[in-house]
Amino acid sequence: MLPIMQFATTQFSRVTPIVSRVTLIASRITLLATIAASAAMAQSWAQPVRDVDREAKSAVHGTCSPLRVAPSYRSSAMQTCSIKPILGNAAAVTRVPEGKVLVIEEHSTACTKASSESFSLLMFGPNGALKTYVPTFIGNGDFGRQNFSQNALTKMYVAPNEPVYGHVSTVNNATAEVNCTIRFQGHFVDLQ
Repeated sequence: MLPIMQFATTQFSRVTPIVSRVTLIASRITLLATIAASAAMAQSWAQPVRDVDREAKSAVHGTCSPLRVAPSYRSSAMQTCSIKPILGNAAAVTRVPEGKVLVIEEHSTACTKASSESFSLLMFGPNGALKTYVPTFIGNGDFGRQNFSQNALTKMYVAPNEPVYGHVSTVNNATAEVNCTIRFQGHFVDLQ
């Protein structure tokens, strides 16, 4: 055999065991990674799946109606809203039940007033966190009345045993009646 061939063969025989060892180590690492991934997937499958319909099962709607500023020289009116579960025959309540948090996600307002009155603001939400809105004029109604409306997506949280309030104010003391109705939708979340 030629000296070059002999050198190449000798070098190759020394490299082959190293390659075999690297391949063996790599295959063991791959096997361990596969086992670990399988175990992780088994654990994630064992975890409970999030109930995406839970909000629908605890859905509520509520009403503050009517919020009336009467011509008794008052400039505002506040009312506690009623909260009623959509499913079942549960009665309406005026406070969030114990052990629950109310999440309000949408509300709408409809108001009528005499053209002589001017809105200052409309407030809605839990006590201490009332959000302020100004309803939008949508047109004239019967008997010189004006119609206003407002709709908003929101995210409000009301604590257990707390009420939801609706509040309407005029710029000056009312000289004619102002009527507003606030409706809202949301859901209860269990405190745990």
